[in-house]
Amino acid sequence: MSLRNSTVTYSQITQRLHWLSAGAILLMFPLGFAMARITNEAIKLTLYRLHIVLGVVILLMTLFRIGWRWTENGPEPPSGMSLLQKIAFKTVHFLLYAVLLLLSFSGIGLMVLGEMGSIFSGSTAALPTDLTDLTPHFVHGLAARSYIALLIAHIGGVILHQVTEEDVLVRMGAAINRRAAKRTS
Repeated sequence: MSLRNSTVTYSQITQRLHWLSAGAILLMFPLGFAMARITNEAIKLTLYRLHIVLGVVILLMTLFRIGWRWTENGPEPPSGMSLLQKIAFKTVHFLLYAVLLLLSFSGIGLMVLGEMGSIFSGSTAALPTDLTDLTPHFVHGLAARSYIALLIAHIGGVILHQVTEEDVLVRMGAAINRRAAKRTS
């Protein structure tokens, strides 16, 4: 297992954390939207619990990834990028982390202000009746929608570069062009 990023690819640790985070984050959106709309109390309680536990796991992975990124320089942006594309590349990556932290902390704010401390006790009485009047609810919803837009920008940039320039997915251990994967390993 590669512990260090190269000038072309991320380390296997970084790659695995990226894909684990991506999978967990993609699960959060349907959980969040479903728990806001489901009326069955038992199912809603289960969804809240899953959303909270997964949110804490994502927060811990994100904090670890940020710390790892500070100690381990990443590869250069993919070749063939214009100055504007490089700025967008760095900005979107920064905002993905920043908005994810905002989502995490606004979620914690909702738990505290919504008095959901006993949500793991087993009683559906721990479910909040209405969170919409709480400031973190507005922030959490706006941050979730912003994160979706950032994900679309991120994935769109990857697809654009993948199609027009080179196999950029090799940087994250998901090479489509096997010759590119062999050149970078």
